Amino acid sequence: MFSYIRADKDTQSFVNDLRDNKDHLFRFFGGIRDNYDHKELEGTLEHKDEVAKYLSIVLDEHVFDMDFYRELPPFEHFLNISVNATQRQKRRWDSNFTRAFADSWLKSHPDSEAAKAVSVLGINAPRESHHKLLQEMWPTVLPEFTD
Repeated sequence: MFSYIRADKDTQSFVNDLRDNKDHLFRFFGGIRDNYDHKELEGTLEHKDEVAKYLSIVLDEHVFDMDFYRELPPFEHFLNISVNATQRQKRRWDSNFTRAFADSWLKSHPDSEAAKAVSVLGINAPRESHHKLLQEMWPTVLPEFTD
């Protein structure tokens, strides 16, 4: 399904392939991610759900440049204060999730400099670190979604 996105290229070409397939990737991983909280409550999470959530977060934020954590002008409307607090909380949760995911990747790939950066800084790690970690992971995680 995703064999046309090849991680054996240079990082920028890999990222360009991801961007060229934005709609397909967004729908596929976003759909899995939408069910994440429900599965978590049911206790039916699988490793591929964790991978899909990580991919969804990083693709949206660092590849597709979608700003899901955008805050509203705080004094424009009193509800904006509440919305902004929610946005900051979502960003913290996603950052904590990306840190934990990178930590788990480091257990089996201890030399990954990209995973080290993400494990410390989470979603705030440099964009290049996220791109390189995606590229490292792609050949390993892809079979979970193509079988």
